[in-house]
Amino acid sequence: MKLKHASLIVLWGLFIAIVTFLAMETPSGRWDFITYHYNAERIMTGNALYGSYTNRFDYIYPPLLAQIIAPFTTFLDLDAISMGWHIISLIALGSSVGLVNRTINDPKQRVMFWLMPLIFIPSYQSMWVGQISMVMLACFTGAWFAYKHDRPLITGGLLALATWLNVYPIFLILYFIWKRDWKVTLSAFVVGIGLLGLQVFLSDINTMRTYFFEVLPGLASNGQMIGV
Repeated sequence: MKLKHASLIVLWGLFIAIVTFLAMETPSGRWDFITYHYNAERIMTGNALYGSYTNRFDYIYPPLLAQIIAPFTTFLDLDAISMGWHIISLIALGSSVGLVNRTINDPKQRVMFWLMPLIFIPSYQSMWVGQISMVMLACFTGAWFAYKHDRPLITGGLLALATWLNVYPIFLILYFIWKRDWKVTLSAFVVGIGLLGLQVFLSDINTMRTYFFEVLPGLASNGQMIGV
């Protein structure tokens, strides 16, 4: 093994150790994920997912993420579920870097790209509070990689998934509509409708109605829609 590869492994190991400590052992650790978890529990106890939008645990995302987490709250505690989320986020980050590296021919640039997340402060911040950012990054990187390799159906599907996780990727779908790339658009539409149906099935139509007619307008009026 070359020295630079060994050094990368050590540095990534240090990064993983640091962000795991920050997430699991500090007072502000898992701050965002605790909100996801709290609202997933609300689903399982039959409470409304969307509330007053004034307290710490208000949920401003589409229902899908909370619905995915919800079943795990019945047999795992917060620490176990958040550790699982932490691992998924690390895998998402590593996979994103790996996909981009597959398109880079220069060995030095590959090494530099593997180093970038380790010196990028938002990487630490996202992992610290358990944001959905790394999962979104994996969706975007996967969509970009698929499109680059002429896989428009995968591109559209990943963009639809990203949209139902955090809304704002819908603007990327609108970009493909503007480009008249109908394969990506159709894929995004079909997968998006399927995920909409799944969310209605797992919750109810009133939950989706509340999201579209109360939560989204509230975010837009407060200028928060892009930054959610």
